[in-house]
Amino acid sequence: MHMSAPESNDAFGANSWLIDDMREAYQADPQSVDASWQRFFAAEGAPAAPAPAPAASQ
Repeated sequence: MHMSAPESNDAFGANSWLIDDMREAYQADPQSVDASWQRFFAAEGAPAAPAPAPAASQ
């Protein structure tokens, strides 16, 4: 199920679901989408994949 699209997706009309899918892919792994889409999502403030957690010290 798709989350509601942000207002920036309105320009994509019936294809906004595709932007949602690419946004989810970008958030999981920014390298999984084309560089132009990486710039698009970075510009709109979509968070990229979280940084790995530091190793636990013992």
